Amino acid sequence: MSKPFVLFIEPGSKRYIEDTYKSRCNLLSKYFSGEIITFGAVGEYYFNEFKVNVFSGWVQYKFKNYFAPLYKLWVYLKYIIYARKVIVERKNNARKVDLIVTYDPLVTGLMGFIISRVFHIPLVVEVNGDYTHWANYAHISSEFRQKLKRKTAITLEGFVLKHAHGIQLLYKNQIDFFQNKLNNQVVRVFTYYLNIENSMNRGERKAVTIIGFPIHVKGIDIAIEAFNRVASDFPDWHLEILGWFPQNEARLIKSLISNNKQIIRLNAIPRETMPEYIGKIGIVLCASRTEGFPRVLVEAMVSAKPCIASSVGGIPEVLENQVNGLIFEPENIAQLAECLANLMGKPALRQKLAKNAAEFASQNFTDDIHLNNIKEFYMSVINQKRDILSG
Repeated sequence: MSKPFVLFIEPGSKRYIEDTYKSRCNLLSKYFSGEIITFGAVGEYYFNEFKVNVFSGWVQYKFKNYFAPLYKLWVYLKYIIYARKVIVERKNNARKVDLIVTYDPLVTGLMGFIISRVFHIPLVVEVNGDYTHWANYAHISSEFRQKLKRKTAITLEGFVLKHAHGIQLLYKNQIDFFQNKLNNQVVRVFTYYLNIENSMNRGERKAVTIIGFPIHVKGIDIAIEAFNRVASDFPDWHLEILGWFPQNEARLIKSLISNNKQIIRLNAIPRETMPEYIGKIGIVLCASRTEGFPRVLVEAMVSAKPCIASSVGGIPEVLENQVNGLIFEPENIAQLAECLANLMGKPALRQKLAKNAAEFASQNFTDDIHLNNIKEFYMSVINQKRDILSG
């Protein structure tokens, strides 16, 4: 009997295809076969029983920003056209696509909905954030455009969730805003896959790291101000801001850092080198205003690193204050400064939190646990759809 075929629709832009997908595809291949559509480093890649097809953008010249909406529309049309090709080719060979999985309930979710409806294939939608939160739109200068984009995102998310057959959440209350849209969907709560094979404790540099963008969502400004309040008391410690930032955000970070030589902005690094970086860091910080569940916390806990995080999204379901991490109220700079001072100044506390975090991770973030969750979830959606069609 052939394995169920799953078609994943994911956004880009992906730079390190092998590191992003190889271990994940190898794991999924135990129970499934399939294809992943994304865009970035153009090409076709094969990992075990999965193919990754990466599209490239077509606007390459200096005026490309003027054509950004057309560029995005073209990429999305390519997704749908290619997905149709995969489905038709399999059908012509007496095979089928058993499930469509989209990364979010927004643009990829809408594409998944269209394909699902046209070809009568069950749809799973992953929800990787809280798209109702205002922080997601803070980078937009116009208040009118902020409100419009948020309203559009909420409307689109509600529509896609209503028509999905399965919904994957990162924490249990993630879509309470849309409860009136749900109707017998299969809903499961578990974290996404992350390759933690090379994650381990590699010592301790006296550095606090905060990773990711955009600034407002990740609370980079909050982290800088809180660290500034206590930095002079800990001259041997520094704060590292790691990630890719557009020019306007890079300039803002520079202005926030000012002349504090204990704060360093680092360029993004390849994902394959992240385990080594996390493994050597002293403290991992997540100061987000909104989150689903940050991947860096998984890597930190597996690597036995003490974490400080804001009590948003799924973080409080994983971190217990003073047990396996420190928690502060989102945007509470004074609380965060106190957490930083406590952890930088108390080696015994760092060791205690790190040890407990690693124990929690060993019981909750394994490949086997993730694969069993995925298998049960996907098969539940596929079988429910079959039951509806046969009935």
